[in-house]
Amino acid sequence: MATDLILQAVERAAVRCREFPNVSARHHDIATDDLDGRFDLVFCMGVLEQGPKPGQLEPIRNRIVDALEAGGLLLLESWRLPPEFENRWWARRFHSGARVLHDRFLEDGRMTLVREVPSYGDSRLASLLQRTAESRSAEGTSSSSSAQRTSISSG
Repeated sequence: MATDLILQAVERAAVRCREFPNVSARHHDIATDDLDGRFDLVFCMGVLEQGPKPGQLEPIRNRIVDALEAGGLLLLESWRLPPEFENRWWARRFHSGARVLHDRFLEDGRMTLVREVPSYGDSRLASLLQRTAESRSAEGTSSSSSAQRTSISSG
């Protein structure tokens, strides 16, 4: 499933992916809408730096991590701040820059860092994270989690 907040981007993705029957495109606002289903891979390019308002980053992170299967991968790519600003206290406070945004996913406790790679020279940062299998296994043992998975997949 490909999603985007911009309707024109969704329409373009649908056209470009029409020959792939397992790919769908839909209009989606990650700030307010849950992802439908569970995924082995979630790729977020330019999503986090394009507008989470204060207080939205944690719910967005939770929606993305909750949509990952046990062992599923999350590839985040975001703009980096210049090195002299990247680790400043105010960058963390205002959720600025790839380092801060990507670290928010690691703070969740269900994600581990697999690898980080600078991209586009050193102006962007790509982080590959993995959802730990332990947290999904624990969820799978509770009946409420199983019911939630059923309702998501049937919706």
